[in-house]
Amino acid sequence: MFANKLLVITLLFAAVGIVWQNWPHHSYVVKTTDFSYDYIIVGAGTAGCVLANRLSEDPDNKVLLLEAGGEEIHIEGLNIPMTAQDYQRSSLDWSFATVSQEVACGSYDRQQMYWTRGKVLGGSSTIGYLINLRGSPHDYDQWAADGCMGWSYDDVLPYFIKSERNTNKRLAKMNYHGKDGPQVVSDVRGTQLAGVFVRAGQELGYNYVDANSGDQIGVSYLQTTTMMGKRWEAVKSYLRPVMMRPNLHVATYSHVKKVIIKDGQAVGVQYIRNSTLYTVKARKEVILSAGTIGSPHILLLSGIGPKWHLDEMKIPVVANLPVGENLQDHVYPFGIEYTIKEKIAITDEQAKSLWSLLDYLIFGLGFLTTTGIESVGFFPSSHSSDNSSYPHIQILMKSALTGTIGSREKFNSFMKRINMESKVFNGLFGKMSNKHGLMMLPVLLHPKSRGHIRLASTDGLEQPVINPGYLQDHEDIDTLVEAVRIVQRFIGTKVFQSVGAVSTGRRHPYCSDTEYDSDEYWECFIKHNTMTMFDPVGTCKMGPATDPTAVVDTKLRVHSIKGLRVVDASIIPKITSGNVNAPTRMIAEKAADLILGEKRKKTPKFYKRPTDEL
Repeated sequence: MFANKLLVITLLFAAVGIVWQNWPHHSYVVKTTDFSYDYIIVGAGTAGCVLANRLSEDPDNKVLLLEAGGEEIHIEGLNIPMTAQDYQRSSLDWSFATVSQEVACGSYDRQQMYWTRGKVLGGSSTIGYLINLRGSPHDYDQWAADGCMGWSYDDVLPYFIKSERNTNKRLAKMNYHGKDGPQVVSDVRGTQLAGVFVRAGQELGYNYVDANSGDQIGVSYLQTTTMMGKRWEAVKSYLRPVMMRPNLHVATYSHVKKVIIKDGQAVGVQYIRNSTLYTVKARKEVILSAGTIGSPHILLLSGIGPKWHLDEMKIPVVANLPVGENLQDHVYPFGIEYTIKEKIAITDEQAKSLWSLLDYLIFGLGFLTTTGIESVGFFPSSHSSDNSSYPHIQILMKSALTGTIGSREKFNSFMKRINMESKVFNGLFGKMSNKHGLMMLPVLLHPKSRGHIRLASTDGLEQPVINPGYLQDHEDIDTLVEAVRIVQRFIGTKVFQSVGAVSTGRRHPYCSDTEYDSDEYWECFIKHNTMTMFDPVGTCKMGPATDPTAVVDTKLRVHSIKGLRVVDASIIPKITSGNVNAPTRMIAEKAADLILGEKRKKTPKFYKRPTDEL
C-alpha cells in the first residue's frame, strides 16, 4: 500500500514538472520593427543573445535583435539533453550541406557532410551538445602573438569568468571560474563510465585536471550548459530574463538579406519576413552575429568580400576583404566503438524507462541529463612542433553505442540525418540494440587544412557554398591516426578491461583491402568516416589592418567600413582547443565592453596559470 501511494505521489510530482516545462510563458517577440534603432544585432545565437542582454542594459540604447528562426519555447523535449541529436536536420536546423569532399567523407552520400546550425532563438546552443570548454591558454596567447592585441589569455579570462555561474561549489571557489554570471554550467551526472575513463587516463600517467583551468593536458569530467539536468542555453541565460526591457526588441522569422552601406558606413539592414522585404535603420552600429556561415554570407551579399568573387557574382564591390576564407573545423572518425560486459552504459531501453523519466523530472538526475558525452581528455601530438603542454588531440567518450538508438525507424532516421550510406551505417552499427558500450571520439583540434565559403547565387535565401577542405593536409590524417592509438591505449588499461571493454570488431566495408588495425586501415577509416564536431570558425578572421587575411580588427570592426562589426565564432583566427560555444560567449562578452567603451576588468592578481589542487 505504501509503495502504491509513493508511486502516485511520484507521478504527481512528475506531472507537475511536465506541466511547468510546457506552461505558456510570455514570448515578448515583436510583430513589427520600428523605423530605426541604435544597435541592430543580426542572429540570436549564443553571441547575439549575449549582446542583446549587455547592450540593452543601458536604457538609452535601443536594440533590435533579428533572428531567422522562431522561438524555442513549447518545443516538446527540447529541454532534455539526451534529445540533442533528434534536432539535426529538423525545422530548428539550417541543415547546411558541404560540397563533395575530395579526400574526406567517403562514407557519405555524394561525399557531403551536413552541418547542424541552430535556426532558433539561442542558435546552436539550443540544439547542440552543450559542451563547455574554454580552450588552452596557448590558443589566445597565439592570437595575441599573431597581432590580435588585447586577446591574450590574461585578456580574455575575465570574460570567461564574467559569463559563468558554476554550480560545482568546489570549482566556483577557484579564481579562474565564475559563480555570479548568467550562463549556468554544471557537472555531467550520467553513468559510471565517465569515472572509468578518468581512472584509465590516470592509469596511463595522465593527470586528472579541470579542463577549464588553464592546464589542459590530462583527463577530466565534462561540464555542460545545463541546470538541474535541463538544457540551459544562451537564450535562457541571457535573453529570456531581459526580453521585457522596453528598449529591446526581438523579431523572429526575420531573415537578413544584406547590410545597407552608404559612403563607407553601415546604416541599416534589409530583412525578409513572411515573403516581404523590410528595411530598418541603425543609428550607431550593425552587428553581425549570424555565425561562421551566416555572417560571411551576409557580408558577401552586401558587397564585402574578395573582389574576384564579387565580380563573378556581379555584386558591386564595397570592400575587397577575404570574407569566407580561413574556414576551420574540428573533425573526428565516427564509429570507433566498444562493447562492455558491465551494464553501466546508456541504452535506449533504459533512457526511456519510467524510472529514468521520473529521476529526470523530479531530481534532475539520470541518463536524460546528458547527451551521452561525459568525459574528456587532451593530449599533445608527436606530429606537432608545439611544446608538450599544448593539446592537439581531444578524446571525448560517449557512454552509448550508436546501434542502441532505438527502433529501426529511429536508427534509419539518424543514418539519413548524418547522410551516411546504409551499407556503411548498417555494417558498423547494426544489430546492437540495447547492448552496453561506448563510442570514443578522437578529435583533431588544430587542423592544417583550410576551407572556404562562397556565394551560390545573389539570392539571400539560398544557402552558400561550403567547402571545409577536410583532411587535405596529410598531417591532419597522421594526427588522427595517432589519436586512435591513444584511444586503444585507454581501452587496454586495467580499468577498462575490468568492465569488459572490447572492440565491436566491425570492419569498415570500404577498407577491407587493408590489414585490419594497421595505420593504413585507420587512414582509410578516417577518410571515409570523417565527422564534424559542429565547430566551424574563422571565416571573418580577426587581425590588424596589416594582415591581408583579416576581415575585422581587434575591436571586431570590419576593416574599412564604419559602424559594422562581426561578433561570433567567425572572427576566431585559429580554432581553439575544444568546442567553441564557451569561446563564442567570451567573444560576445568582450565585444559588449568594446562597443560600450567600458574599461576592461583586470585579471585578479591572485590568478595563477597552473590549476589549483583538485
